[in-house]
Amino acid sequence: MDTTRTLVDALYAGVFRNYTNLKLIVAHAGGVLPLVAPRLFTLGTLPWVPNPHDITVAEMKEQLSRLYYDVAISANSAALSGLLELTDERHIVFGTDYPPATERGIEENIAALNVFAEHQGQQTLRYESIAGNALDLFPGIQQRI
Repeated sequence: MDTTRTLVDALYAGVFRNYTNLKLIVAHAGGVLPLVAPRLFTLGTLPWVPNPHDITVAEMKEQLSRLYYDVAISANSAALSGLLELTDERHIVFGTDYPPATERGIEENIAALNVFAEHQGQQTLRYESIAGNALDLFPGIQQRI
């Protein structure tokens, strides 16, 4: 919840509008953001909502879709389905939560991610594909591996 609150605060503060080249990776598939985003888009520009920079719904959608989201212990259909309504598979990266997540937990998360990708018919969501998305964000790492 704290992750989502921070992202919404940054959105209304104009952070993503002012820093269009910001590449931010949000942990745990965005927390509850994919679940509350539809409400944000519906209610977020009403007159009673503090919106000092007059962020529009279109801007909200565009700005949140530009962020990157890791799938650390979040590879389940509830989290990923909502996330895919917020962004596309190129903005999903692999995260592990290691060491708090055990190796077994990480392996189970990878397996769940691949099962979800197969059920959705989106091979670009498989572990092998989204692991490459992170390398695209950090080209220097690719050269060192």
